[in-house]
Amino acid sequence: FLGGKCKYSSTCKFKHSKEGDSTEAMRQVIAYKLLYYSDQPNVKNLTESLLQDQKRQRTESSYGPSRERRAKTIDKQRREAQNNLQEERLMIPENRNVNAQENLQQQADMERQNREAQEKAQEERRRQIDNERRQARLRLERMKPRVLTSNVDQLREALPHIGIERKEGDGF
Repeated sequence: FLGGKCKYSSTCKFKHSKEGDSTEAMRQVIAYKLLYYSDQPNVKNLTESLLQDQKRQRTESSYGPSRERRAKTIDKQRREAQNNLQEERLMIPENRNVNAQENLQQQADMERQNREAQEKAQEERRRQIDNERRQARLRLERMKPRVLTSNVDQLREALPHIGIERKEGDGF
């Protein structure tokens, strides 16, 4: 960055980050004040520790987290994965047993429902057939007297053609 961006003077001793990070600016302000008041011995120790913290943060941000921390997180993730696998392996047989029982129960229920539906359909068909038979019998019974009377009428008409004369009281 160009000179003069610093609040204190245009001849700033510090390097400003290009991102314009506010935490970096605060550290620089603190470091500037500490350097300004560096006559006291405690302040020098603070300045050194602050500079070391900044250096450590820069190295961590450029190289990522420390190797130890990465190794710990990898080990932790590996253990969690193994635990999850073991739990899943234990759950699989239980799930299979539960699923098998549920499937058998569902199959039995479906078979029972199908059987009941077939029985109901057969019973309905029997009722329908019985009803049709009853109606056919009634029709036949109604037709019998008509057939008989129409036969008698035909006989009465046919008797004179064949040469038989009717007399009163002959039953026709």
